[in-house]
Amino acid sequence: MLEPLTATLLASRQCTIIGPSSHSALRALGITVSAVFPHDYFTPRPRCAKGKERALPEDFGGEYANRETAHTSTCSSTGTKAKASSVAPRHRSRRAAHRKHANVPPRGLSFSACPPHWDRLTQRRHMSSTSNLPGPSTSSTVDYESAEQTVVQYAQWAHGIDAVKAWDGYDALPTSHRRKIPREVLMDFTCRLLAEIEPRTIEDLDLSVWENWAPKVNALLQDTALGLQPLSSEDFRHRCLAVRYRALDGKLDVYSALLAMRDIVKQADDDKDQAYLLQTWTTVIRSLHWYGNVESALSFIMQNWDHVGTYLCSDGWRYRARVRSIPTPSGDVDSSLLCLRATGYDICSRLENVGAYLASVQERWTPEQKQSVGAFLATAFCHYRMPEDAVIILDKLQEQSLKVSASLQLQIVKALVKDDKFERANTIFTSIREQSGRSTLFKAYVQTGLYLYAHQGDTSRAEEYFDFIVRERWVRPHDLTMIMHAYAVSGDPERVVNLFREFFPDDPLSERQPSIHHYSTVILAYARVGDYGHMNRWLGRMTDAGHTPDDYVYSIIMQSFAMRGDAANLAALLKQLRDSGKPPTQHTYTTLISLLASRGDSMAAEDIYARAIWEGIVPDRRMVTALMNAHVEAGSWAGVVRAFDYMKSSKVRGIRLGLEVYNTLLKAYIRIGAPFRVVAKLFQRLDEVGVRPDQYSFALLIQSACDSGLMNVAEDIFAEMRRLVDDWQSNLHINVYILTILMGGYLRKGLKHRARAMFAYMKVNKMQPSAVTYGTIIRTYARDSTDLGLKAASDFLTSLLEGPDRKPWMHMPGKRTMGLEHVFGPLMIAYSWRADPVEVERYFKEMLEHGGEPSIVSLTSLLDAYRRMGDTEKVKSIWPQIFELGLQHAGINLMLQKGETTLPTLPAIRNTGSVLCIPLSIYIDAMSAAGQHVEIANVWHRLKDAGFAFDAHNWNHLVVALVRAGEPERAFEIVERVILAYARKIRKSFLTDRDKSPSSPLIAFEEDDLPPAPNNSPFRSRTKRYKRVRLFTKKSDPTDEQTNPDDFAHPLHILHQISPLWNVWRPHTVTVELLLDVLEQLRTGNIIQPHIPGQETLRVDPAEVDERRQQARQTLSRIHENYPDTVQYVKKWKYIQAGKAAKYFGRKYEALQRESDDRYIRQGALDF
Repeated sequence: MLEPLTATLLASRQCTIIGPSSHSALRALGITVSAVFPHDYFTPRPRCAKGKERALPEDFGGEYANRETAHTSTCSSTGTKAKASSVAPRHRSRRAAHRKHANVPPRGLSFSACPPHWDRLTQRRHMSSTSNLPGPSTSSTVDYESAEQTVVQYAQWAHGIDAVKAWDGYDALPTSHRRKIPREVLMDFTCRLLAEIEPRTIEDLDLSVWENWAPKVNALLQDTALGLQPLSSEDFRHRCLAVRYRALDGKLDVYSALLAMRDIVKQADDDKDQAYLLQTWTTVIRSLHWYGNVESALSFIMQNWDHVGTYLCSDGWRYRARVRSIPTPSGDVDSSLLCLRATGYDICSRLENVGAYLASVQERWTPEQKQSVGAFLATAFCHYRMPEDAVIILDKLQEQSLKVSASLQLQIVKALVKDDKFERANTIFTSIREQSGRSTLFKAYVQTGLYLYAHQGDTSRAEEYFDFIVRERWVRPHDLTMIMHAYAVSGDPERVVNLFREFFPDDPLSERQPSIHHYSTVILAYARVGDYGHMNRWLGRMTDAGHTPDDYVYSIIMQSFAMRGDAANLAALLKQLRDSGKPPTQHTYTTLISLLASRGDSMAAEDIYARAIWEGIVPDRRMVTALMNAHVEAGSWAGVVRAFDYMKSSKVRGIRLGLEVYNTLLKAYIRIGAPFRVVAKLFQRLDEVGVRPDQYSFALLIQSACDSGLMNVAEDIFAEMRRLVDDWQSNLHINVYILTILMGGYLRKGLKHRARAMFAYMKVNKMQPSAVTYGTIIRTYARDSTDLGLKAASDFLTSLLEGPDRKPWMHMPGKRTMGLEHVFGPLMIAYSWRADPVEVERYFKEMLEHGGEPSIVSLTSLLDAYRRMGDTEKVKSIWPQIFELGLQHAGINLMLQKGETTLPTLPAIRNTGSVLCIPLSIYIDAMSAAGQHVEIANVWHRLKDAGFAFDAHNWNHLVVALVRAGEPERAFEIVERVILAYARKIRKSFLTDRDKSPSSPLIAFEEDDLPPAPNNSPFRSRTKRYKRVRLFTKKSDPTDEQTNPDDFAHPLHILHQISPLWNVWRPHTVTVELLLDVLEQLRTGNIIQPHIPGQETLRVDPAEVDERRQQARQTLSRIHENYPDTVQYVKKWKYIQAGKAAKYFGRKYEALQRESDDRYIRQGALDF
C-alpha cells in the first residue's frame, strides 16, 4: 500500500518542478531543486510550525507573508549565494544546538528573535566566515566610482552585497571620495552594517565577530560626526547609532541605558527616525540580556514601559502595514516594530521560574505595570508554546483582582489547545463567559470555542458553536476546517467527507474552493482509522488541485504508519523524502522515537535522539518525553530517572515538567511494580506542582490499586472520578480503558459478578467495549486449568465473531489486525501451552479468515506448539516467516543503520531490536532437541549479521544447545565471556549516586567488547508485575521513599536499586545443572558426545578407554584454566543448593520429630 501512497507524494513533487512558482514552492518546503545534495544538506534549517498550527497559521506576524514574498522575489540568485557565503548562519545554528544548557528556542516557531523578512535587516548576526576579515584592497588600481557605488547601494539595502564587500569598498575610498558621499547615506550604511553584525539571540553571540568589526564601526561614527547640526534628524540618527555601538560593546548597564534612551526617545520626527529609534531599543534590550541576564533586560523594559510598552503591546502597527507601500528597509517602521517585539518575546520566554520572578517584583510594580507587563509576558509565553507559564501569570493577576482582557485569555486558551492541555483550557474558556455574561458571545469567543472543542473531538459542542457562527454569518475557511477537524479527531471520516462535499461542491465556478488545510483534514480523518486506500486517493485529489503536500501532511502519514506499527512503510517513506531533499524534522524524530517506544527498544530510541541532536534538531518536551517513555516500555529505569532529571534541571527554553511528563513517570512506577502508597502520594502531590491530573492520570492510579489487590480503593477512586466528570468544565471522561482496568482487577480477584457489573455499565452508558476489553475476559477464562475455562473462552469468542456489532470492537485506531490478535491471542497461547498445535492452527486460520494478518506473536504461538509436539519440520517451515516479519519490524533500525553510509561521522544505531528473542529461544530448543546443531549455528549468524540483539534467555539456550552438540568448552566460554560479563556490567551500572542535573537525557555507555544487550524487563508481563507489587509492598522501606519528599523520581531510583534487573543476566538453573553434569562427566573420564535423537549409545572399544579418559581430563583442565569464573559459579551454586537441601531436610526432620514427640506424649497420656 505504500507504493501508490509515496508515488502520489513524489509525483506531486515532480509536477511542481516546472516554472518559477514551482521553484518558490520547493524552497518554501525546504526542498532543493537540484538533484545534487548541497554541501550543507544535513545542516538544520529554520522551519515553520508543525502540526495543525502549520495548516492553520495564526502565529504572530502572519500578515507580512505577502510582503516577504514580494521582497524575496526580487532577490537574485547571485545575491543569495553571496549572502550565504559571507554570513553563513547555518554553521552557528548547529553549534548552538549542541549547547545543552543554552536557552535554545524550540524549532518550528514563526520567528526566533525577528520575523523571516527581517533577514535583510539583520543578515548577520554571526558572520562566521568573517573571522579573518580582509584588510584594504591591495590592488594597484582601484575603481573608486565602483567602490562608491557599492557603498551607496549597500546603504540602500540592495541585495547581493555583503558586509565584507561593502566595507572593502568603503575602505578603498580615499578621504576626498568619502566626503562626497552624503552623510545620510553613510548613516544608512552604518545602520545596515550594525544590523548585519548584530546577533539575533544569545545563541548567536560571538564576541570575536564584534571585536573585529568594532573599530570599523567606530571609524564610521567618527566620519559621520563632523559638522552635525544639533537637534537635527541627522544628529538624532547619529546618536541612535552611537547608543547601539555602546550597547554592542557592552558599555551599557541598566542605569546608563536608561539615561542614554531618555536623551533620544522624544526626538523622532518621521518614519525613518522612528525606525532608527526602534532599532536602538532592540539593540539595547538585547545587549542587557547578553552582558547581563534576563532579569536586567526585563527591568529595563519595565522602567521604560511608558515609552516601549506601546510598541510591545499595541496592535496599531499591524493595520498600517496593510495600507502603506513597501518602504526602504531603514525606514520600515513596521518591520522594526516587529523585530522589537520579537526580541522582547525571546527574552521573556527565557525566564526559568516565572512565579518566583513575579514574586520578586511584587512590591516594585504598580497595579498598572503588573497588568501591562503581565499581559506582555503571557503573550510571549503563548507565542513560544509555553502556555503553562502563561497560566501562572494569569492566575497571579487574577489573584490580585487585576483585569485580564478577554482577548489575552482566549490567546492563552489557544496556546493550551496547541499543547493538548484541554483541562485548563476548558476552565479558562468557561470563566470568560462567567466573568462577562452574555456579552462574551462575540466573534473571537465563539470561534475560539469551536477551535477548543474541535481539537478535543467534542463534536456536539463544536456543532453548537459552528451553528452560531453560521447564523451570525461569521464563517471563515478556518471555521470550516475546524468543524471538519472535530469529526476527524473523533474518528468519523465519513462525516468529514460529507462536510467537505457540502462546503465545496464539485463546481469549478463556485466562489468557495478548498485549501490544503481542508484536504489535510480529510487525510487526517482517514489516517486516524488507518485507511491507507482513502488516504492515497485524497492525496491524489489534493495534488490534482494544485496543493503540494507540506510538513503537516507528511506528519499525518508518518503518525498513521507509527500507530499501525508499520515500520517498513515508515522507513521507506523517510528514505524517499530524504532522497527528494527533505531531511527529518523534529516532529519526524519524535514519531520515530514513539514508534520505538511502543516496541520497548530504548537503545534504538536513544540512538535516534542522538542522531537528531547531531543533525541540529533542538529537542522539545515532547521529544524528550517520548524518549523517557521508551525507557519506561523497555524497563530501563535508570533512563527514566535520567530523562526526568534532565527535564527538571534543563535550561532549554520550552522544556518544562508538564502533565505528560508526570504521567510518564507514574507509568514507570506502575511498570516497575511500585506499592500503591508510593503512586498515591505522587498523585496527590500533582496539585503542589501546578499540574491537574487527567483521565490518564486517574487510570494509572486505578491500575496501581488493582495491581495491589485494593479493589475497594479502586472503586473509591472511580467514584471520585465520576463526580469530577459531572462538571462540564472538566476534560475528564469515563472511557472504556478505565472500565477495562477495573474489570480486569475484579477478574483477577475472582469477583466475576463485579466484573459482569462493570461490563454491564459499559453497555448501559453506550460505551463500546474494545478488543482489549474482550481480550481481558478471554484471557481470564483461557488461563483456567480446566477444560471448562477454555470452552467458555472459545464460546465467548465465537459469540463475538458472529454477533451483529463485531465491527466496532474490531476497530482500533489504525490497528484492525491488532484488535483481532487481542481476542485470538489468549486462546492460541493457551493451546500452545497444552501442546495442541491442531487447535492453534484452527484459531490462526480463523483469525486470517476474519481479516487478520500473521504477526510475530501469533506465529510464535504456532511455533511453540510445534516445538512442544516435537514436529521439527513444521518448526523449520514457519521460522522463515517469523524472520521476515522481524526484518520488516526492524525496518526503521535497518534503514538508519545502512541508509547513511555517506556520512561516516553520523551516530550509529547499535542494533535492530530484540523482537526475535522469544521465537529464537523456541527455535534453538526445537533444533537442539532434534539434533540439528548446524541449523542453530546458521540461524544465529544470520540474525547476528542482520544486527538483531540477543537477550539472556537466548544465550542460555545457546549454552544448552552447545552442550547437546558436544561442544562443552564453547558452552563454558559463552557463560564466562557473555553471561557473567553482562552480569558484572549491569551490577556496575546500578549506582546509588545520582546526577540530578545531567547535561543530556542519554544514558552514558562504555565502549567495550560486549555488544549492546537489550533490556530484559520482567514487567511487561502482567503476572510478573503483580508479583513484584506484592514483593515491593512487603519489603520496601517507606522511610527511604520519604527521604526526598520534593523529588518525584527518588522512589523510582530506590526501587530501581532493589529490582530484579540486576539478576536477569545469569546462568539459568537448567544451564547450571547441565554444566555441573558436564564437569562431573569429564571428571569421571567421559567425553561429552553430541545428542542425536534415535542414535544408539556408542560402544567404546576397551582399547580406547584410556585415550578417551585422557581427552576428558585435558578438556576439564582447559575449562578450569580458561573459564575459572564459570567453574567457580557452578561449584558455588552446587554448595548453595546442597545447603538449601540440608536446611530443607533439617526442617523436615525437626517437624517429623516434633510430630513423633507429640504423638508419643498423647499416647502416653491416653495410656495413663
